[in-house]
Amino acid sequence: HCLGGIMERKGNSMNGEIEPSITDETKARLAKPFGPSRVKKNYQGLEYISYADVIERLNEVVGPTGWSTEFEVVATAPSVVMKCHMTVLGHTHVGYGEAEKEQERFKSAEADAGKRAARCFGIGLHLWLKEPVQKAPTALPPAQGQGVIARGRRY
Repeated sequence: HCLGGIMERKGNSMNGEIEPSITDETKARLAKPFGPSRVKKNYQGLEYISYADVIERLNEVVGPTGWSTEFEVVATAPSVVMKCHMTVLGHTHVGYGEAEKEQERFKSAEADAGKRAARCFGIGLHLWLKEPVQKAPTALPPAQGQGVIARGRRY
């Protein structure tokens, strides 16, 4: 879910113009599912897209000046935690990323935070919303959890 929610800027921008809103068409273009060639699997078999794909989607849909990010280091031990404020057409969402074992922990945490903030705008959300149903083992009686839903997505 989107940590921090949405924070809309009210009023005028620095140049005196009203901030543009995110139209339904823009939302749909941001949320367009990525093709199979862009979707990768991590060591746990969970699907994800790269942060470069997120940046490319933002540039395609709103242009390089239609979005921005600000990153903040929240913690450095035992793992690196980064906070990303992503603003698209005047609307801001917050995402957090964490990296513990990677060699480039800051880079990894930043990319993770950016992808999570972008997910709040619909980018890559299709990977997160998949909810496969796992059948319960036949040895269990029906009252002990048949039809368990598992969310195994990491973005």
